[in-house]
This record gives sequence, C-alpha cells and structure tokens, in this order.
Amino acid sequence: MRFLWPLLGLGAGWWLMAQCAGESDASTLSRVAQWRLSQQPVLDIGVASGDPVYELTDAASSLRLDDGGIVIADIGIGELRYFDAAGRFQFSTQGDVSMARTVHRGRLRSAHEQAGDGVAFEGADHRLVFDARGNLVREEKRAEPASRIHGRTLVLGGSAETQANAVRAIDLLPAVDSATGYRVVRLDEVGYLWAEVRVADSRMRRPWLVYDPRGRLVGRATTPALFEPQHIGRDFILGRWRDGHGIDHVQMYELEREERIATPDDTASTGIAGRRRDAVRHRSAVMALRHSLQHLALLQENHWARTMSYATEMSAIDIELPRGVRISILSAGVGGWRALAYIHDADAMCGIAVGREGIAGWREGEVVCE
Repeated sequence: MRFLWPLLGLGAGWWLMAQCAGESDASTLSRVAQWRLSQQPVLDIGVASGDPVYELTDAASSLRLDDGGIVIADIGIGELRYFDAAGRFQFSTQGDVSMARTVHRGRLRSAHEQAGDGVAFEGADHRLVFDARGNLVREEKRAEPASRIHGRTLVLGGSAETQANAVRAIDLLPAVDSATGYRVVRLDEVGYLWAEVRVADSRMRRPWLVYDPRGRLVGRATTPALFEPQHIGRDFILGRWRDGHGIDHVQMYELEREERIATPDDTASTGIAGRRRDAVRHRSAVMALRHSLQHLALLQENHWARTMSYATEMSAIDIELPRGVRISILSAGVGGWRALAYIHDADAMCGIAVGREGIAGWREGEVVCE
C-alpha cells in the first residue's frame, strides 16, 4: 500500500487542480497541456560534507545567468557563490559585509550595468548590486517588491510590472473558496502565473496550474517533492531542494512548455473582478489578522523553547483566534517557519515568516498584509 500512496496523493492533487480551474470535475484538465520537467535534475549543487564551496547553509535564492552560469545567495554565511553552467565553483563574494549584516530575506535578479552584466540582491528596502566578478558596485535604499499579497493570494517573484499584471490576472481566476482558504502564485520570467496546488504530504510531488498574464489556464506541471522553485525560465526551473537531512541543494530541471488555452477569453465571469469589498470591514479584518499572527509568533517561540523546533500544525499551538480568522502554517522546522492568516468573508490575508523559512522581501518576524 505504501507504494500506492504517492499515486493516490497525486490523483487527489489533480482533483484539487480541477477545482482550482473552476470545474466541478476533471474535464478541464483533459484540455490542459502537460508541461514536462526532465526526469532528473540536469544540475545539482550542494553536498553534505566535502569541499566547503559546495556546502550550502541557506540557499535562499538562486539565479541562472544568460551564459548558463548559476549564482546562489547563501544567507547563512552572507555571500554570493558563482558557478559555471556545469555547476563548477568559480568564485564568491567572500562574505561581503553589507550582505552579511542583512537580517531579512532577499532575492537575486539580473542587473545590467554599463560595465557589463551583473546581479542584484534585493531585500525589503535595500538593493546590493554586484558586477560580473562578484564585486560590490553599490548599495541602494530601494528595491522592487519581491512578493505581495492581493486578496487571499500570495504572489512570489516578478518585477513591479509583472506583479501588477498578475494582480489583474488573479482577479480573473476562479475565486479562492473557503475550504481552500488561500492561493500561492509564483511568477516566471515571462510573467506567467504558477498557482501551487497543495498536497496532503510534503513528500509527494507538487502539482501546479499555469495561467498566462490574461488569466487563461494554459498548462499544468508537477515538481519534485521538497523542491522550491526560485527561478522559472522559458525552458528550465531552478530552485532549492532539501534532502532528508535538511541539507540544501540547488537543482535545475529542463522544462518543456506546450501552451494550450483551456479557458475562454471571458474568464472574468468566473473571477472576482466584479466583487466590491467593504473597506471598513477589510481594515478591521487586517487588524485582527495582524494581532493573530503576532500572538502566534510569541507562541511559536515558546514552542521552540520547549521542543527545539517550531510547530508545523496549528493543532500544536494553544491559541484562541478571533471569529473568522484562519491560520495555515505553510512550513516549519528547527530553523524557522512561515504562516498565512486569512478571513474568507473579508477577502483579507496577512503573512509572517521567520528564519530559514523567510520570504524574500519580508522583514523577519514582521506581519505583511496587502
């Protein structure tokens, strides 16, 4: 039976995908193209022990360069590491002081400079720009948002422009129902929305529904268990995978796209664009959500003090929530946790993240809302 469990779980995931697609059965999925990943990663950087340049302590962000090289931001030691297209180490920023003192998460983005192509590491309110040799060029007190919350949808990645387009597209998607509670969307480098479908067990492969910037369902995909996409390109997915011992690896898979529009152009009829939100009620809901997450943060620290790990389920936390407030712990472990709190009727959501489970652009331990 244990061999059937992953298959049954994946089947349940596809059923949930049909619900997310706005259908009461799986008929929509028969019209959606399957976007395929390579069976095995074409690149794997990370070891449990050995050459220290390949030991990753906290690979919070990774980026594929135009020449195929890979840059990894290792927050644990505060440096960028550069690898060639084959995954061979080239050089590092060697624990740059500016990056080492950054206490919140960030993400890597390409930075095109007059002196040549470089990379930028962007956090909640800062931007560190490095040249092609990993030298710090400048530090700026600004950064494009690495994530945002819209209604009950958490949008990860993208630029200010693609995030704005994503918000318009989200208003055309099927509304998040009360049972699902919230939606997590990742943006790829061409502005497509990858909507994550939750599975019952993190050891299962993770299904995704892919929407174009007009909110039309154009594809579906599955990624390996425990794999977190960080850079989704036209023909690859790069991200972090943690093995059974919690060791970070940065892996890359080839991606084969096959777009096939499975929803009509008038998707606004199934979305939430026409919904009017009570501003006063929404503000009151956000206040309740902030208070609930701040209370949860205190209880999580108490839980860690007793067990040396953060709680992975709300059932392990003795907390009384205000009426209508629901909290979902997205992930948690010894080194950190992240959670979303939402109120269905008010279409409001806030989030919080701590430690290794931080979200790029969020200050550690601070509540983030729409």
